Amino acid sequence: MPPKAKADAKAAAAEKSAEKAALAALGITPALKKMMLLDALACVTCGGTTLGPAVCCCKQSNKPPAGFDATDALLAAAKARVALEKEAARLVNAAQQSNVANQRLKAKEERVAAESDFSVIHQQGTGDDLLIVAEFPQGAKLGFSVEKNAVTQVTAGTDAAAQGVKRGWVIEEINGEPVEASKAAVLRAATVAMKSATGPLKVGFRAPMRDDVHCCSECQKFVQEEAFGAGQLSLHGPGKQTCVNCEEFAEMGGGDW
Repeated sequence: MPPKAKADAKAAAAEKSAEKAALAALGITPALKKMMLLDALACVTCGGTTLGPAVCCCKQSNKPPAGFDATDALLAAAKARVALEKEAARLVNAAQQSNVANQRLKAKEERVAAESDFSVIHQQGTGDDLLIVAEFPQGAKLGFSVEKNAVTQVTAGTDAAAQGVKRGWVIEEINGEPVEASKAAVLRAATVAMKSATGPLKVGFRAPMRDDVHCCSECQKFVQEEAFGAGQLSLHGPGKQTCVNCEEFAEMGGGDW
């Protein structure tokens, strides 16, 4: 290569390198540069560009004069469009994830329904539990014991066992009416319902969707195992187990936080 051609090539490479460094210093990536080249500043007053997202709404557009440096405005517009595209992609992804979660929930509900005799099954509370309604014939022995409003034991060979009622489920309603979280209230509501109703006794249980979720007897929320202190699940069990937050609240003397 002739000396002059070699020098010209070297100068061109240096100029390109300097331009690249200058663009990098401004935060202009190759992708942003391409977006800026496709855009144009429409108004120097408001900074609106032809591609937006900001569009000139001035009563009289103030177009940039010849030689005007529109780099900052075009860069801001390009970054804004990128941000909007990312947010749109995030919303689409969130919608897809929600759809997948709903499909999984529906499949779980259908599976539970297929494996049991429950009449109503749907998502409940925070999404960690289901509301399951079991029907018991009039005069039949229910077949389960409760502590507060939680099932502590299910007797084999009874309607409860046949329907799949499990230890740890929480009684939420009887014949469609909400029941206070106490053993006395549950027994009273069940007795009244059995004496007055002509059809089957319908008991609505809140049941965990996963094996690692349990109901706190105080806040009545289904929370993960790690939310309970040592011994709460093994020593106290349903109707007595208390999550760490409720334990701390009780130690503070209750009242307002």
